[in-house]
Amino acid sequence: MARRDPRVTLLEMLDAARKARSIFESHRREELDSDWESAFALRLALQILGEAASRLPASLQPAEPHIAWAEIIGLRNIRVHGYDTVDLDILWRVAEKDLPPLISQLDALLST
Repeated sequence: MARRDPRVTLLEMLDAARKARSIFESHRREELDSDWESAFALRLALQILGEAASRLPASLQPAEPHIAWAEIIGLRNIRVHGYDTVDLDILWRVAEKDLPPLISQLDALLST
């Protein structure tokens, strides 16, 4: 099986991060409690972000130590295996605090 181009995977990560951030920017936290579609979209975007990160070659992570690889992949694992225990407040904080620098880091990585 042919290996996938890591740039494609990085673009998928960037797209998922931007989508999650867009949900954050267009909603208030309280809205997610009653807007299941937006809450679902936020959960899915963060899951896709982590899944894409887990598919990158292992050699890329040490080359880019400023990116929180373990945390990104760990959030995906919690989302998939402990989906019923994921707190929307935590996902909201990820979208608020962690995604803006990650988006910048991925943009920079992809521009090289």
